[in-house]
Amino acid sequence: MLLIYFVPFVLIIRKIVQKVQLSKKEVILSALTGAFISTYLGILGNMQLSKLLIEMKLSKDFLSAWGAALTAPFTEELSKGFVVLLCRRLNLKQGLTIGIIVGVGFEIVEDVIYVFQSVFQFHESGFATAIDRVASATVSHWLFASLFALGLVSLLGRCKAISKAQAIFWLVFPVFLHFVLNSPFEDVPNSSAILATVGYALFYHAITKISNIPDEKQELVI
Repeated sequence: MLLIYFVPFVLIIRKIVQKVQLSKKEVILSALTGAFISTYLGILGNMQLSKLLIEMKLSKDFLSAWGAALTAPFTEELSKGFVVLLCRRLNLKQGLTIGIIVGVGFEIVEDVIYVFQSVFQFHESGFATAIDRVASATVSHWLFASLFALGLVSLLGRCKAISKAQAIFWLVFPVFLHFVLNSPFEDVPNSSAILATVGYALFYHAITKISNIPDEKQELVI
């Protein structure tokens, strides 16, 4: 079932990789670290933040409604951004592409975990969970990670063509979008469609913005 979005993503990524001239090593590293290291760090971070929220003695209703929004957007975007730092020299297009690859890897593993939890932990239909995950994959980790990675490369690479404000915006927006999608606001009628439209519009704007910038690799300075 998850192949419904995985196969198209792989085909699209292959085309983009050829255009931006990423090496096989960088692609494989990004995919594997996104799938396993970022996912592991994200889960670990979520557990620690959740523990902190519980220790704050917040109500169960509040944690049930807001827990995912107050944990995942921060830990998961940082964990995916960590992978970008492993590639020390990147241009903006490569940074964006690596973000997409990392996000897809993260998405696949997370979706498999959700399906397994549904079947073996909650004894529910794995098929229904898979359908839900496929439906949400169009505006998910690939979009968050690509914009976050672009912001990271712009900021740490000190790209003169991109202002600090723009770079910071690319870092903050995916966290905000992830936060809203994980919050009770997501249940507001048409909110998902609105957020998807805004997300795609900003992704398109980012591509347009960097398409005219020379493909000069930036040394990421931490």
